[in-house]
Amino acid sequence: MLKQAVALAPENDTFLVQTGRALKAAGQREEALPYYERALEIHPESVAAALGAVDTRLLLHADDPDLRGSLEFLEPFLKLEPHNEDLIYYVGRLRDRIQRDAALEEAGSPEPEEPQPDQEGGDPDPDPEGADAG
Repeated sequence: MLKQAVALAPENDTFLVQTGRALKAAGQREEALPYYERALEIHPESVAAALGAVDTRLLLHADDPDLRGSLEFLEPFLKLEPHNEDLIYYVGRLRDRIQRDAALEEAGSPEPEEPQPDQEGGDPDPDPEGADAG
């Protein structure tokens, strides 16, 4: 149904983000990513689309995640929405993971396994209602 909504209103970033979320939740991550990317093209300040895209990319590349690139991509959104709890949480998790990985590398310890951000209870994909998209 969401894909039909996108077909009828291809410039509606809310529909695009919601479709990306549904596909990601269904395990169709590769198919989900273009919906988030298109939503960002339409609405470059969409925190929902940015978080969805970053989370999906990290899940797709879990064996070699680009944590620093993801953090650099998301940090400017903090200026746009400094009180967005999902964004603050996700950026904080990325910073913590980067610091932990650096400390482990410095100590020469093997990297412990850690669940991906959306697999640890709370889904960092913000705003399930899609209110900030659009």
